[in-house]
Amino acid sequence: MKRIIIPLILSFSGSSFANSLQEQLSAVAQTEQQGKAEEQRLMDIQREKIEENKRLEQKRRERARAEANRRAAIASAERKAHRERIEAELKADKNRDQKYEDELRKLEIEKQKLALAREEARVK
Repeated sequence: MKRIIIPLILSFSGSSFANSLQEQLSAVAQTEQQGKAEEQRLMDIQREKIEENKRLEQKRRERARAEANRRAAIASAERKAHRERIEAELKADKNRDQKYEDELRKLEIEKQKLALAREEARVK
């Protein structure tokens, strides 16, 4: 009887041992899956951070480019205004010189008229 009971006990304990081993293997596999899932989640988060940094850097570059364009436009407008002021001053100088020369010619003509009138008066 002892011979029958011992193998019977061993068979029950062996199957429970196998179940226990199967459960342990299943638990290890599940833990591995959870670890892989966590690792993937962390990699996704890191990838999202990298993408966000790229977007922020792109926006920063666009703002810097827009600022540089704005400054270039302001500088160009200032150069144009400066050039226009210089051209206006040159034109004003030219007009002043022209008026002065016109006045000199008028005076010269008046002198010649007076000289001619004196000459006519002397001849009479």
